[in-house]
Amino acid sequence: MNEQEFGFKIKAVLDSSLDLGPVQLSRLRAAREQALSDNRQRLGVAELATAGTSQVHFSASSVLLRVILPAAILIACALGWQRWQQESAPSVSPEDQMMGRIDADLLKSDIPIDALLDRDFRAYMQKVQHRE
Repeated sequence: MNEQEFGFKIKAVLDSSLDLGPVQLSRLRAAREQALSDNRQRLGVAELATAGTSQVHFSASSVLLRVILPAAILIACALGWQRWQQESAPSVSPEDQMMGRIDADLLKSDIPIDALLDRDFRAYMQKVQHRE
């Protein structure tokens, strides 16, 4: 509901509950007309014609509160979460990385699983190297 609709609803409620005589109604009408006249002089005719139709009125403080502040909070939370994830990640030593690579290479190779489990694995590897 915009301001204009709200004003019309208030006017309807006020008008429906009036139990005023003709003299009082004419004074009320005169007061309303005087208020509208004062408002026209204060705003100017062009501004009064567009009053209530434009829904977008941004001041610097409203842009700060509605756009920039939530965006800054969101960015700060994302950066904090990323840093927390980096700090809580387990660190892997270079030796462990090397052993992991060797294990992965062995499992990807054409070497049968039985050979990997055999105690004489070195002998088997030497045979394979001599073939090549």
